[in-house]
Amino acid sequence: MNLVLALLVACFTGFAQEKIDWKKDHGVALGEAKKDGRYIIVHFSGPDCPWCEKMDKETYADPGIIGYSNKTFVNVSLRTDQDRELAQRYKVGPIPVTFLLSSGGERLTTLLGYLPAEEYRQTLEKALLTHRKILELEPKLKASPGDGGLLTEASGLYEELGNGRKAAELLLGTVAKAADPKAHGEILVKVFGLLNDAEGDDETNQDILDVARRMDALDADGRLGLKDKAAYARAMVDFNKESWDAVIQKLEEIIVKWPDGDRAPVALLTLGNVYHHGKMEHAKAEKALQALLERYPKSEFVDQAKAMLAHIKEHSGGTKQP
Repeated sequence: MNLVLALLVACFTGFAQEKIDWKKDHGVALGEAKKDGRYIIVHFSGPDCPWCEKMDKETYADPGIIGYSNKTFVNVSLRTDQDRELAQRYKVGPIPVTFLLSSGGERLTTLLGYLPAEEYRQTLEKALLTHRKILELEPKLKASPGDGGLLTEASGLYEELGNGRKAAELLLGTVAKAADPKAHGEILVKVFGLLNDAEGDDETNQDILDVARRMDALDADGRLGLKDKAAYARAMVDFNKESWDAVIQKLEEIIVKWPDGDRAPVALLTLGNVYHHGKMEHAKAEKALQALLERYPKSEFVDQAKAMLAHIKEHSGGTKQP
């Protein structure tokens, strides 16, 4: 009996001690994944990060997540204070952050911040399903590279993964199929939206400027209503570069020249954001946000403007200048 109990205790102790098989060598992990075809998880944590600790103690200690992770992925655990070069390569900002990669090392999606176990698993399962749909589409796209329907479908799948650059690239391929200038313009507006949600690096900024030039060329006489959208696209490039004075100039031009265009409300919202976070001129931020509420009370950006105003008043003492 004592021997049986000892074996049971050892067995249960073994289960209790089971952990995710975290790799510490990024290159070795990618090589392993390439050999056996598994997807890759690259998780970044760091010092003085309570949400990182919470994710380690709760999400990554969950028995279901441990089994799922070890079976499905090659798991890599890195730290921003120790793996600085890799953190720069992945352009890591706030932590924790988790990247899902294909077995070939292609970045598929990014999970920002702390996620509880069930949400973590559901998010990854959805991303894997979406990527498998993309893999099924690839032979069809190769056979018919100009098929507008296939390009649009693939673009939507990449958008689901949060890969705005790839989604935009595929959607641009449908421009030639646009039946008329209006449809062409709608595609360009959508492409800008995808790029604007992507990482604002130099390559993305150049792509946004190219889309703005296309909008201007397509709407030379201003009848398609693309002029304010092109101006806003250029303003967002300056925003990505933190060129605050240039952003302000472009946004104010939109507000004055196209007050009835659909970019005027978001221009005011962005102006408030720039004055508050970029220039630290809180009174001017409040003025822009109040203008949005007064001029465009039915705008989809009203709630955001109200929330930003409340935040400014709470943290800057109302309209006092810094």
